[in-house]
Amino acid sequence: MRLFKGLQSVELGELEFRHLGTWPITFRLLIYSLAFIGFLIFGYMVRLSDLQNQLNLADEHEEILKEQLLAKAHQATYLASYVEQVEALELTFTSVLQRLPKDAEVATLLDAITKIEPIQGLEFLEIKLQPEIEQDFYIELPIQVKVLGRYHDLATFIGHVTEMSRLVTVHDFSIVPPEDVMSARLVMNVLLKTYRYQEQGL
Repeated sequence: MRLFKGLQSVELGELEFRHLGTWPITFRLLIYSLAFIGFLIFGYMVRLSDLQNQLNLADEHEEILKEQLLAKAHQATYLASYVEQVEALELTFTSVLQRLPKDAEVATLLDAITKIEPIQGLEFLEIKLQPEIEQDFYIELPIQVKVLGRYHDLATFIGHVTEMSRLVTVHDFSIVPPEDVMSARLVMNVLLKTYRYQEQGL
């Protein structure tokens, strides 16, 4: 009560902030208390803002970790499948490489083509080597073949070619009647491609 009476006995207009030291103790205590409370509130707000920022960063980091965890869980789920696919690809690649000799072996290949399981009535009219074509790690060896035979025999010939131990692919084939229109046989022009790899390209 004495403090409240002390406040009532002072004229506020008489107080000047530059003479704070001469103010009554009651007013000084009040000013100091208000300043201290203001400082506490300011400090609390600053600390609260800092904690809020840390919380936001922690939430963002948590979301990133969740996404990484989901991605790794997905990878782990399909890891066995990926390993099987890689192993299958390696086996396929190895198998293909085994069918790509290091040297051309052209003479051997041509002999193998002409001596494919005998097909009655099949006649080779032309076998012509084309210029080699270099690719990334292998070289194409095109061979233009012209053969005469019945339709079924020609199809059998193509089947035998694709089943050879050496990799041979079939391209740009056409089948036309021979000049002798009375013949039951047909003329097939086909581009066969075999391959060999370059060791420096592997």
